[in-house]
This record gives sequence, C-alpha cells and structure tokens, in this order.
Amino acid sequence: MQDEVIRDGESVVLLDRQVIRLSAIGTTLLELTGDWRDLDELAVDLTDRFGQPPAGFDATAMTEAALQALHQQGLVEFA
Repeated sequence: MQDEVIRDGESVVLLDRQVIRLSAIGTTLLELTGDWRDLDELAVDLTDRFGQPPAGFDATAMTEAALQALHQQGLVEFA
C-alpha cells in the first residue's frame, strides 16, 4: 500500500512502513508512470517540464537512472 503527500512539487511517499522523500523530478516521474509510457516518452515529458539537462548529460539516461531508483525503492514496477 502506498500513500503520497505532495507539497511544492516534491512528495513524501509512505510505502508499507517506509517513508520516502522524492524531489520534484521523482514526484513527476512517479505521476507519469501511472500510464504506460516508454523511456523516450518519459524523458521528453520531463524535459518539457524541467528543461534540458546540463551539457554533457543525456535526458534519456538520466530518466532511466531515476526510474531505476524509484524501482529499487519499490515505487514502480517494470514490465
């Protein structure tokens, strides 16, 4: 079971008995994964909302890393 409180774009998620604090990007990514989207679509959605990453960083790779972090915390499942 998962409960979420969102404030100022960031969130705190209660998953079982664990409290997880998410940044604005993590909160948005969790919201976007409510519907099936592939990695490229998620990266585009995040860059639309937050802008392009700094030079030398790849938006898709950064999105994948953020998804992996959410997955490791038990917040998203991969198909």
